Amino acid sequence: MNFNDDVDRYFMSKKKPTSSDQHGLPPLPVVTQDGDESLSAVELDSIAQLADDSGEDDLHLAELGAALPDDELAEDADEQPLAFESFDELDLEPALVAAVEQLGLTTPTEVQGIAIPHGLEGEDLLICAHTGTGKTLAYCLPLLQRLMDQQALDPQAPRALVLVPTRELGNQVLKVIASLLPFVEMRATLLVGGVPIGEQVRQLQECPEILIATPGRLLELVLQGEVELHALQAVVLDEADRMVEMGFVKLLAELIERIGHKPQTWLCSATLDNRELEDFAEAVLNEPVEVILSSSDAPTHLRQFALQADNEEHKQALLLALLKDKSINQAVVFVATRKQVDSIAQLVLRQGGLYSDGLHGDLNQGGRSDVLSRFRRGRTRVLVATDIASRGLDIDTITHVINYNLPVGADDYVHRIGRAGRVAGSEGVAWSLVDSNDLHLLGRMERYQGVVIPWISLPGLEPKRKLKPKPRKPKVKKNAKAAKTATPVKRAKRRPGKLKAKKTGKS
Repeated sequence: MNFNDDVDRYFMSKKKPTSSDQHGLPPLPVVTQDGDESLSAVELDSIAQLADDSGEDDLHLAELGAALPDDELAEDADEQPLAFESFDELDLEPALVAAVEQLGLTTPTEVQGIAIPHGLEGEDLLICAHTGTGKTLAYCLPLLQRLMDQQALDPQAPRALVLVPTRELGNQVLKVIASLLPFVEMRATLLVGGVPIGEQVRQLQECPEILIATPGRLLELVLQGEVELHALQAVVLDEADRMVEMGFVKLLAELIERIGHKPQTWLCSATLDNRELEDFAEAVLNEPVEVILSSSDAPTHLRQFALQADNEEHKQALLLALLKDKSINQAVVFVATRKQVDSIAQLVLRQGGLYSDGLHGDLNQGGRSDVLSRFRRGRTRVLVATDIASRGLDIDTITHVINYNLPVGADDYVHRIGRAGRVAGSEGVAWSLVDSNDLHLLGRMERYQGVVIPWISLPGLEPKRKLKPKPRKPKVKKNAKAAKTATPVKRAKRRPGKLKAKKTGKS
């Protein structure tokens, strides 16, 4: 397989070149003033187009969920995943064994038990698993083992790259890798927007082995000659579905083309029901082992409820009444657009009498840090946020989540409500305010989780009309295959070769 030819074919099939990319290169990235991300002009154009298409001020991700043809389910039935039951079964370098022991790791999560043995064998992996399943460690251990096993192609150039959609996820990945690095004598650097690029250039001069980066900032540094990608031996595309939905495919293809050879590659995603993502995965992965875990299980640590809202005024009244609940320690209110963040935060403060803050993409890094700092310290009780701005929000004191608007994507819903009740032994609560526009979305969230979300009402704020779904235009299905659905299955398989995986260790 000619790796660059595959990427070229994918890259050219997506869009005819414009005057700005006639030579195959996007224009020089521009650092945004708001600092929320270091986005190139290509990224900004892509996001603007997505927003225009959706008619929203903020991005809604595509509808998520698993869809497998029945014949593929039959093929998967006899395929056995690689698995192990204890980290001491792995053939790791002594330094990594010491790191695992120091971290107190004994039993792998499901995704780790299936993916790590394949990663150690040097195979490409396509991992579909929900946030919080341990997938970061699932690729970090094999990645570090690979770097220890192989000689560096260029001692002055980075050897591994983890691409992420947001700085928040980048920080999370860095935290996991940093916990292992002291044992293996390697260095990692975070390259994201919203922070001074000069400091990142200085860190690059120390020749770190591992880069964790957002696409815009990395390409900016590449085009400035500060980063070389020719010596990469491992590449991870984490939350690839979000990078595709955010319009970063063109940047990803450009970065991968610049590698010039085929490194071991992991692609991690919460869903695979996006045709553009599937095409991209096919272009960058070489006969990958697929690790597909069900991500649609309802969180067991919280209770979910739905409340009917007759109109916007009624919805605001319900929100203010819910926030008076004395069991709330801290709450996150999710809204659909950036404009709503400010208006709802002001509503909560002025009419509800509660200290509140807003979190959205227009905040610069300093403003975002201040908002999160106040919330973590308990200075504010309510945080109003959009989906993209809330990625990486991991605060144990959140007890309640309120969906002022339901998200389009069911996986976004699961991510939202999973912010509540994260302390062991505690129970969180998720309330969804549902009007006629969102009624069909509630059904989607129920089907995705396999649960029925009970309806409740508040005394004095009972709905005055029967809720009816707003008529929607029927969607034309592009192909019959896409219309088939099936229960998500756990499997590890290769494609396109359909080779069965051999068992390693205990199963």
